[in-house]
Amino acid sequence: MMNFRHILMKPKVSMEALEAADKKANEVYSILQSDTISFTDAVKKYSNGDSKGSDGKVMNPYYGDARMTNDFLDPYTKSAVMSLKEGEFSKPFLSSDNKGIRVIKIVRLDLDVKEHKANMKDDYLTLQRAALEDKNSRLIDEWVKDKVQSVYIKIDDEYKDCNFNVNCWIKK
Repeated sequence: MMNFRHILMKPKVSMEALEAADKKANEVYSILQSDTISFTDAVKKYSNGDSKGSDGKVMNPYYGDARMTNDFLDPYTKSAVMSLKEGEFSKPFLSSDNKGIRVIKIVRLDLDVKEHKANMKDDYLTLQRAALEDKNSRLIDEWVKDKVQSVYIKIDDEYKDCNFNVNCWIKK
């Protein structure tokens, strides 16, 4: 376990740089509208974001796959994506990257999965992840129950009334 502090310095993007990026993004948007270049080729040619190497595919930072839920999107990207149909791309808009730096984005909606009851065909990875997390949780609980008998654990009086996931922490 660690306890630490940091000094965080966020670079400021100048208005001139944002205006230049916006101008370039609008040029790219016009090229995309004219259908003279594919979105993937435009990513390779014009993007300087982290997702350039994956043809612009945005990856879910928590699960490592390309399925994103609205919970993971900043409000501007969420608004842009919600107004698109599959295969459509947005007009350029101001947003921020995962580091909080202001950026200009053009997004394309590849797949829109509507709310549905989970099934093995469409949700295999999600169900697999949930099953693995449940199994890991049960294994940890079993390990704790086994080890709590041979390990001294002191729980501060302030926390004795807490509801613990494993009920064997406090011996009576």
